[in-house]
Amino acid sequence: MTVLPEEDAIPRTLRDIPGWFYWADQHLFDVLLGAQANSPLGTLVELGVFKGKSAVLIGRYVRPGERFVVCDLFGAPADDPQNLRENNGSYRNLTRSTFERNYLALHDELPEIIQDLSSSVVDHVPDGTARFVHVDASHLYEHVCGDIRAAQRMLRPDGIVVFDDYRSEHTPGVAAAVWQAVGNGVLVPFAHTPNKLYATFGDPSPYLRVVEAWAARSAGFAAHEEFVGSARMFRVKHTPSGPKPADLAAIARELQATKEAVAKLSPLPRRVTQLERRVSSSAGSRNAAKTLLADLLPPALVRAAARRRRRTRSA
Repeated sequence: MTVLPEEDAIPRTLRDIPGWFYWADQHLFDVLLGAQANSPLGTLVELGVFKGKSAVLIGRYVRPGERFVVCDLFGAPADDPQNLRENNGSYRNLTRSTFERNYLALHDELPEIIQDLSSSVVDHVPDGTARFVHVDASHLYEHVCGDIRAAQRMLRPDGIVVFDDYRSEHTPGVAAAVWQAVGNGVLVPFAHTPNKLYATFGDPSPYLRVVEAWAARSAGFAAHEEFVGSARMFRVKHTPSGPKPADLAAIARELQATKEAVAKLSPLPRRVTQLERRVSSSAGSRNAAKTLLADLLPPALVRAAARRRRRTRSA
């Protein structure tokens, strides 16, 4: 049987797919897409898919009669030098086949795939028909501005748009474009995590209530109220109440190592006494030896040696 490298292994769960789709955002996607479960049918859109991690989660919420459209260059030549440099630097090994394999490992059918610039998505999704758009494509300011305009065209009034990398230090173009749209009153944010900004072009009130209620009943998350001008939003944080399974294994290993270290301490008081005698014979004073050892040795060992001396004298 051929064993594929870890990077090429066929995923069995969402966690097996490489990508920067963190725990808080996975849960927020679940909550917000779930909140749209009884809304009119619409299109779900993702601009920039990497290897399919977030697309696989979004695909769980595609209802019968709905479309799921994804758009990515998948290694095709970019349209300008800056975009080409970004793609070569970050996505050189990204292929459409990898995305398709990962998606089909966890779904029966592929979404509609557009292998083109994200600006072309408006040619495939009619205006005002999308209910959820995830933007994770180019990080260049001009392109993100275009993605914001495309999302505004595609989304219906109650639709949600999510922007990745809105505050990362290596993506200032995303931050500039997104916050400019917020400042101009075009984009209305209602939640954010360390990695993604959640917004709408309409009334955010329903989604503010959804996020607030979810955080209140969830033991693992907290939502802190923030304001940008008059726009109210929630800063969502993952607040784990205990160690994860992987952490428990690390704690168990550390405990075992500590036990072994403690076991090795048992002969040390005797060794300390031997060292005292050697230093005393060379320094000419037992008190000098004690002082020297007290300066050199950890306090616990000095106390252990003292107890051993007292037991020896009393015997």
